[in-house]
Order: sequence, then C-alpha cells, then structure tokens
Amino acid sequence: MKDYISLYNYIDLFVYDEDKEEINVIPCVIKNQVIDAYNEALQAMKGDKDEITAKQKWMFDVAIDFVRRLPVEDQCYLGEYTWTSSHRGWLECIKNRYVSKSSKVISPYDDDETSVEIMKQAFSILNEDYDYRNEEFVSFHESEEYSLMFSYYHRDYPDIFRKVDLLLLEEKASLVSFQAEEILREMILKEVGKKEFTRKFKYLFFEYLEKRGDYIWQRNYGRLEKDFADSLYNRCILFPNECEKVLKLKEEGIFVKFLQNEFKTKEECGDFIELNLEEEGSDSEFITDCFWEVYQEYKEHFSFDIDE
Repeated sequence: MKDYISLYNYIDLFVYDEDKEEINVIPCVIKNQVIDAYNEALQAMKGDKDEITAKQKWMFDVAIDFVRRLPVEDQCYLGEYTWTSSHRGWLECIKNRYVSKSSKVISPYDDDETSVEIMKQAFSILNEDYDYRNEEFVSFHESEEYSLMFSYYHRDYPDIFRKVDLLLLEEKASLVSFQAEEILREMILKEVGKKEFTRKFKYLFFEYLEKRGDYIWQRNYGRLEKDFADSLYNRCILFPNECEKVLKLKEEGIFVKFLQNEFKTKEECGDFIELNLEEEGSDSEFITDCFWEVYQEYKEHFSFDIDE
C-alpha cells in the first residue's frame, strides 16, 4: 500500500513489546522520522473513521513485527503471492506467536480470522499496490481463479496483473471481484491465444492415458475421472467453456472412440463432436481441431482393446 512505503523503509527500526502488546521504535538518530512514518500509516488505516479500535491498532503492530522478522527473500515472496490460502504455515506462526496469547482476542474461535486479517495487513506493508481496506480488491486476490492465473501467467505477464489491480483500486471503480477475474482472463487470453488450450489439454490427455491402467487396476476409476476434471479446470483456467465441452464429450465416449480408433478421418470426429455439442454452444470446429491434433500426436500410445 502506497501509504505504507515509508513505514516499510524503516521496518528494521521497530520492535514489538510482548508484555504491552504494542510496537515501539528502537533508539536511533532518526527516531522522530520513524514515528512520523508510523503515525502516517495509522492515519491511512483510520481513513474516514473517527477512530480505530485497540484491536485494530494491535493487529497493525503485529503485522509490522511479523514483516520485520521475515528474511528478505520471504518478504519478497509474500509481497508477490498476496493470497492467504497458500500461506498456512505463516498463518499458524502468527496465531501461535501473537494471536493465541493476546488479550485483544477474546474468543479462541476468532484466532484464525484474526491471523488472516493480520496477514492481509502484512501484504499491504510488503506490496505498494495491495490495499486490505478495499474489499473487492482483497476478494479478487483471495479467489482460487486469481491464484491459478497468477501461478501460470504472472511471470510472463506481470503488467497485465498490475493493470487489473489498478482498475480495482481506482477511486471511482465500480468493478467487483468476479468482473476483475473476467477482465484478467480476457487480457491474458489475448496474449497467449486459444492454442494454449490445445497445448495444455494435450499434456493432460496423455497424462490421463498413462495413469489410466494403474487406476483401473486399483479399481479406483472414479478417482481417475475426478483427478482429470480437476486438473483440466485448474490448468486450463483461461478456458472454462472449453473444459466443459471436453468433459461433455468425454462423458459421451470420445476418449474411448479415439482409443479404439473408431474415427478414421477428421470429418468423422467433427461430426461426432458437433452432434454432442449441439446444446453446448458453437466453436465445435476449434474443439475438433484440438482433439484431432491430440490424436495425431499421441496415437502411438492408443490401445484398441479397451472394453468399457
């Protein structure tokens, strides 16, 4: 959060008093500057409110001490991966070190929620664009869709993620989190193109074939199907509609037909796909191209004695 930049610059000059449950500034020649940075951050946290509660101030102090104790590489990591679901270890650390011992948390049932709120404060200290006060922004970052797209595409397209963040942070923004997810998905898709789906589906299909024998031998065919569907939706996060079509066709037996070499031509494959996707919308041509490319590349792995 931009209002916390000065605070972060002085992060090593703070120390947490466990008895008083508050942050203090260590003796130094710039102590007044550090105090000013802290007060400015508190004012930003206060916003339009008349005052902040003792618990809110305490959570802020804990977030400062938590960040201060982190190695630099962990600070960089948390400043980049700004969703709480991937940080269970650190959440437990916050809960055990600060929350469970604090007089500010009345009920132990609040421990987990309080730890999450402190982690979001830490994100705001570590990332100048992250604003824990913006509910839609936080909801966007906490969504599974965001974390998946980030994991697969942020390294190559960091500017796209920042553009969507800034859209949500605009003063008069009317976006909600699910709209931001769609904008992010469309912007990435524009860069990678639809062939990205073919590439990922190709890998998953081949992986399915490799696992199939072991799962059937273990009489765990239902697990195989669930794992395939989960992997498809996760890895092909940009293509939810295409994923639905693939699973629909799989349900209608297209995998088995490929494995048994029932389609001799691309036209036969296309007819089957078009027939079974009548109620699923258009774009059967793209799905046909996708399936046929997969078949051509991996047909040496197909067996023709499958009985299902």
